[in-house]
Amino acid sequence: MVVVGGQAERLTDGNVIDADGYELRVIHTPGHTREHVSYALEDGSGRIVGVFTGGVMLFDSTGRTDLLGDDHTHALTVDQYKSVRRLAAELPAEAEVYPTHGFGSFCSATAVARDSSTVGEQHQVNPALAQDEATFVNELLANLSAYPAY
Repeated sequence: MVVVGGQAERLTDGNVIDADGYELRVIHTPGHTREHVSYALEDGSGRIVGVFTGGVMLFDSTGRTDLLGDDHTHALTVDQYKSVRRLAAELPAEAEVYPTHGFGSFCSATAVARDSSTVGEQHQVNPALAQDEATFVNELLANLSAYPAY
């Protein structure tokens, strides 16, 4: 949601938020959760310089897909795969990736060792981009570790 003129408005895929010389384009990227979104950051010239990926595309990994329970995990894992591929297809290789977590967070599907990356670098190493869908889904599901109870 974003507040415009004192009123909260629900954001949807494709909405653009004016951020004082920058623009944020909303990209629906389900997987970590059903309603998950990412934000492509455009500079004043219209060039996409970064993407706030939340819990969908992390550095060399993706976010967990099991936090909503076993009944939803498989479908969210398939969505996660498609969402990471959508970001990689729609955004320039030089765009910086800014995830909201990773770095040892239990929200990361696997351990993460780096602290910066670009969409182009993720093409080479991110499992959702380097593997076919069946392999990605099977490996992510097989390797999810326990996470703390809420």
